[in-house]
Amino acid sequence: WIPVYTDQDQSLAVMSIGFLLKNRNDGVVWRGPKKTGMIKQFLTDVVWKDIDYLIIDTPPGTSDEHITVMENL
Repeated sequence: WIPVYTDQDQSLAVMSIGFLLKNRNDGVVWRGPKKTGMIKQFLTDVVWKDIDYLIIDTPPGTSDEHITVMENL
């Protein structure tokens, strides 16, 4: 997967599950293994160029997302 770049210099890349949906207005309601698998894919299968920082936006609180991110970085 290739991230979306926000500028011509390709200095800021963005990736979202929303980019993979057929309809941008569709919602994504996943639990446990499905969410964990997608997070792992974002960390391993997205072609991030040489990056200095990786910002991951997750829901508030302590959840599967946080645990998965920390286990896979």
